[in-house]
Amino acid sequence: SAGLLSYEEFHPFLFQQFQSKLYLELPTFDRAVDEFFSKLEAQRVDGQIVQKEKEALKKLENVKKDHQKRLDELQANQSEDERRAYLIEINADLVTRAMAAINTAVANQMSWPEIEELVDEAKQSGDPTAKA
Repeated sequence: SAGLLSYEEFHPFLFQQFQSKLYLELPTFDRAVDEFFSKLEAQRVDGQIVQKEKEALKKLENVKKDHQKRLDELQANQSEDERRAYLIEINADLVTRAMAAINTAVANQMSWPEIEELVDEAKQSGDPTAKA
């Protein structure tokens, strides 16, 4: 970020190849060495803090994406459930007759394969409840 100094190396003189770059000049070489190593550790710690902040922000973003995905799925499921409920409501008579037929078959201790066969036969004979 702007204004953040990065201590990368130190030299006893300001060599020509470094004059065009950002540098910090200190009164003595000893002072430069002391400054470099004292700031290097702080720079490393700062880098770790920045990295941890980036990781935390990435985790937060992933949680937000996951929550949005779940919300979208719930909304899609809700829409589908509302559509099904509407279809049941407008076909309440057919649903009631179908439930009564299945309940009667179950009460007569018919097996599910027998009930399925009964429904298929009713479809073939043109029963509107079975066809629905």
